[in-house]
Amino acid sequence: MKLYKLAIIWLLPALAFAQSSFRLSELNLKSEIRDVLPADLDQDGIKELLVISHNNLNGKDKAYLTVFRADSDTNYQQKNSLTIELPERFVIYDSGVLPGEKGQVVIFLSKQGVEYYRYLGSHLEGPIHLLNFSGPFLFQLPAPAKLVYYHFLYDFNQDGINEILIFSFGFAQIFYYRDSIWQETSIEIPLELNYLTIPQLRKIFPHSEIEVSYYTPNFFTADLEGDKKPELFAISDGLVWIYRQNSQGIFNSQPCFRLNLKPPEYKPRPRERGMLNLQIADLDDDRKADLILNHQSGTFFNQKANLKIYLGKQQWWLNNPLPIKNWNFSSWLIGPFVRDINSDKNNDLIVPTIQIGIVSAAKVMLTNNFPFDWRYYLSINHTLPNEPTHIEQLNLRIDFQEGRMIGGFPNLFGDFNGDGVDDLIYGKSSQELVVVIKDQRGRRTNQQEIISVPIGLVPSIEDLNGDQKDDIILTYPQDPIRKSEFRVLVNKGAW
Repeated sequence: MKLYKLAIIWLLPALAFAQSSFRLSELNLKSEIRDVLPADLDQDGIKELLVISHNNLNGKDKAYLTVFRADSDTNYQQKNSLTIELPERFVIYDSGVLPGEKGQVVIFLSKQGVEYYRYLGSHLEGPIHLLNFSGPFLFQLPAPAKLVYYHFLYDFNQDGINEILIFSFGFAQIFYYRDSIWQETSIEIPLELNYLTIPQLRKIFPHSEIEVSYYTPNFFTADLEGDKKPELFAISDGLVWIYRQNSQGIFNSQPCFRLNLKPPEYKPRPRERGMLNLQIADLDDDRKADLILNHQSGTFFNQKANLKIYLGKQQWWLNNPLPIKNWNFSSWLIGPFVRDINSDKNNDLIVPTIQIGIVSAAKVMLTNNFPFDWRYYLSINHTLPNEPTHIEQLNLRIDFQEGRMIGGFPNLFGDFNGDGVDDLIYGKSSQELVVVIKDQRGRRTNQQEIISVPIGLVPSIEDLNGDQKDDIILTYPQDPIRKSEFRVLVNKGAW
């Protein structure tokens, strides 16, 4: 009997490994990883991994692009990678389909131009000059240590061909591909500027620095009136500017509507941007642009939030109608998020809320668990309920001494068993990742898997091989030990 029990103890780890739904690949570089961006460069149905990394050698910053290629079984290996050093002039990167190219490209913005790399399997060809642009670029200073990702290669007018959007001060340039050439236009955009200085200290610091910060607008593409000709929305801290297309599919340089939707009680203060969030989405699935307004107020121990929804069928941009939904919360909100989480062809609303008072703050300090609720409003017949369908309760584990999250940030937007329903992954500890399958109503089931792996700050979810089952990418930007590592968990399970 003792031998039997001993055999079981020895076999359990092997059985757990054999039944694992994920195959783990551990990859690393000689530089500090900033981002891992999946992209199918060669259009074979399996995505390559584009890794942007950085090193400081002898006081000089250098940035690198590494491409990891997978085999037909979605195996990513160190030997199947190539690395190039990026020119110092690059400041923003993206990937996507460029008109005239067979596969996807890796594309960069510099101070006055656009360049890209073509992937040829064994090497990257480039940088290839694409176009120049006039006027000052909003991101002027090259910074290899701070290359920024932005999805500027995108089909903004929904005509099937990607455009290129470049920010300038007070306007944006949009390049359209017409008759085998790039046509440049510009649109006026809202631009928010903040200045911070302390004049009361002028006697002590007569030439002190002035902190200047500016924010680009959020861009949304949606159909304002349901005429199958989408508009472009530029939103910045309560300002909503709407641009129509002309007959050539080019957005007019001036907005057709300039709206200021800041609530009368909204009193922004320095460093408090984010207390007002506006989004454009189609919540009732009528192919018309709806408006979501999230206004937060109060203090850390007295949080308040007001969430309003205006439907496109009400013509919220014209008539100043009453909101179709008006919720008040004794908490702060993140987002919210619009997504069909249960695959019933109805867009749903997910509202993450953070609430903490003096008593709960003491509990947080003692337990290192930060309360975090996700409120699910599941739409029925394209109508949202007044009360949450259910609430997903999660805790963020905080190491206050180290000043970091122990188990990372949960991700609720991945489908791991291919049923069209969003599942959940979260860090149970710093070394345990939990994948939980959900049912058609978005509720947890008993079907789950615990994976022994170091947890990243925010687990990234991506279907890397087109099998309709999401895979997981873990990076460690705030971990001094693992900052040059990343891990790929390819979903191989039958669930």
